Amino acid sequence: MDKKCFFRIALSLGFFCSVLCLSIVSHTTTLAGEANHRITCIIPSRQETVFWKEIDDSIRDAADDCQLELTMLYTNSSEQSMTMSLNDAIETAILFDTEAIITSYTKANADTDELLKRARQAGIYVIFLDCDGPPELRDVYVGIDNEAAGYAIGMYAKNQLEDGEKALLCYSLGEQNIQNFSERLNGIIRAFESCPDSIQTFSLSDSNDLMRILELETYITHNASIKALIATRERATIVSSQLLSRLDMSGEISLYGFDQSDETMSLLENNQITALVCQQHYDMGYQSVILAHQLLEGETLLSDFCKIDFLILSANGIEETQNRMEHAKQMLLENPIIS
Repeated sequence: MDKKCFFRIALSLGFFCSVLCLSIVSHTTTLAGEANHRITCIIPSRQETVFWKEIDDSIRDAADDCQLELTMLYTNSSEQSMTMSLNDAIETAILFDTEAIITSYTKANADTDELLKRARQAGIYVIFLDCDGPPELRDVYVGIDNEAAGYAIGMYAKNQLEDGEKALLCYSLGEQNIQNFSERLNGIIRAFESCPDSIQTFSLSDSNDLMRILELETYITHNASIKALIATRERATIVSSQLLSRLDMSGEISLYGFDQSDETMSLLENNQITALVCQQHYDMGYQSVILAHQLLEGETLLSDFCKIDFLILSANGIEETQNRMEHAKQMLLENPIIS
C-alpha cells in the first residue's frame, strides 16, 4: 500500500471517528408529530455554566413549541475524548443537511469563517447568539447590547463614588470573547466621559488567577483613592472578589461585574459584589430558535440584531429582580413570538 493510499484511509477513518464521537456528544430531539424543519445548535456543554444550561433549556423548549427537529452539538464535555471543536460541529451540521445553525462566534477562527460561508452558500441560515461575528457570515445576531450594558454598570458605579474617589476598570487582553469585551469596555469608559479622572484602567496578565490577584493587590495597595472595581466578565468579577476578601476590603471597595452564575450570585447575596449585569439567558436561546423558524418559514426579519434585555442585580434588590426574571420567562413561554 503506497503512502498516499494509506493517508486517504487514515483521513477517512479519522472523519468517521469524529462523526461517531459527535453523535455521542450530541442530543437530537424529534417530536411525536412530524417535524417541519431541521435545525442544529452548537454550544458548550450544558453542565459548563448556568448561562449555557439555561440557553440549552430554552432552545429545547422553543424547538418543541415550533415543532422543529433539533440536534444539539456540544463543543465541551466532561469526557475529554468527547470534546468537539466548533469547526468539526459546523462541518457535521452541513454534512447532515441541517437547515439552520445556531451558535456563538466566541471560539471562531479563519476556518470557521470559511465553513460558515459554505453553510450560507448551501442555503443554511446562520444565527449567532451571545457573541456576534462579521454580518456577512450570519443572518441575525441574538444577544444583549453590550455597550449599553457597560454604560449602565459604569453609571451605576460612578454614581456611588464620592468626591476624589476613583473606579478601577480591570480587564484581560487575552479575552476569548473580544467582541463583547470591547463593547462593554467602550460603554464603561463612555459612562465616565463627564469625569474621566474618576476612572483608571488596569490590564490583567494572561497568567493564572493567583497571579492576577497579586497584580491587582499591588496596584490597589498603592492607589488608596480606588473605591470601586469594575470587571468586564464573570471570571474577572470572581477574581476581583477574591482579591477584596484577601485584603479584607469588601466593605471599603465596591465591586461591579458581569454575568450570572452560581458563584457570582452567591457573592452577590453575601454582599461581596455590589451590582451585577445579568443577561436574560432563557430569552436569548428561545428567541434564537424563534428567529430560525421564522426564516425557515420564509418570513423577512425586521432587523439582523435581536436585542435581549439585561438586568442589573444588586444585593438589596436580588429577590425582587429574580421574581421579575421568572415572570419574564413565563411571559415569553405564553407569547413566544415577540417583536
